Amino acid sequence: MKTAIFDIDGTLSNCSARLCHILDGHSDWDAFHAECHLDAAHQPVVDILRQLYHEGGWTIVLCTGRPWRYAEQTCEWMINKGIPYHNLMMREN
Repeated sequence: MKTAIFDIDGTLSNCSARLCHILDGHSDWDAFHAECHLDAAHQPVVDILRQLYHEGGWTIVLCTGRPWRYAEQTCEWMINKGIPYHNLMMREN
């Protein structure tokens, strides 16, 4: 079994609209993470993930710096975007 690891913010998701919360001297990470459900998907990356998932023989692991308190929003986003995975790794709260 092979493993493919994908980051979420900025890789699977287009988080550019949320960057205002953490750039230019701002560091409101809670606001940044709270709006994650609004992100569009980076479709070319999602397509690669889906291909690996459906061809079999791959374990899909998603990694993110988001704290666990955003797990529900994160999982709902994955469902809404049709992103299959086996494991989700998130940062402690």
